[in-house]
Amino acid sequence: MKPRLIIEQKITAFVNRYEIYSALENGEKSELLAFAQQRRLAFKERVDFYTDEVKSDLVFSFRAEKVMALSFHVR
Repeated sequence: MKPRLIIEQKITAFVNRYEIYSALENGEKSELLAFAQQRRLAFKERVDFYTDEVKSDLVFSFRAEKVMALSFHVR
């Protein structure tokens, strides 16, 4: 099965950074589809994914109700 999306998580000292890319036929990443930053150790924080780092267009968001339960909201 070939990947349709490539999701990268980059963990730094202060934020978790998420990038979602479309995948090419050969499995390599292509266009950036969504971008988000989450403060470290902020379990109940809402995380908004935008089309780019400028954060002009909201794509979707999620918020953890509990430490291990996620609630997704697609727009």
